[in-house]
Amino acid sequence: DDIDNSWMDPLKSIFKYFEARTPGTVTEMQEYTMTWHFNVDNDDFAEVQAGNLQTHLTKVSGRAPVEVGLDMKRVEVRPYGVSKGAALAAILDRLLCTRGGGSRFASANS
Repeated sequence: DDIDNSWMDPLKSIFKYFEARTPGTVTEMQEYTMTWHFNVDNDDFAEVQAGNLQTHLTKVSGRAPVEVGLDMKRVEVRPYGVSKGAALAAILDRLLCTRGGGSRFASANS
């Protein structure tokens, strides 16, 4: 499946802006996700910045088919429906279909 990642370029500069202004943080770019890590122990400023980043990304991404999440000391932007769980379900579904077992996971993720 082709996943649209055209939303990434406009958001990169926002991630880098927050990274440059928040000591101890790092931005991770992957093929279809962008993550800002703030693994700074007891740093209230980093947590405030994370909330600000999430709010800003949500506003700027507008109608882009993405979700912005804040959890476990990270802010992540990824396309709707893209996750490790969804990927695992798709892999298992393909394996079962190629073995003639039919689809067991497609309905769970629809």
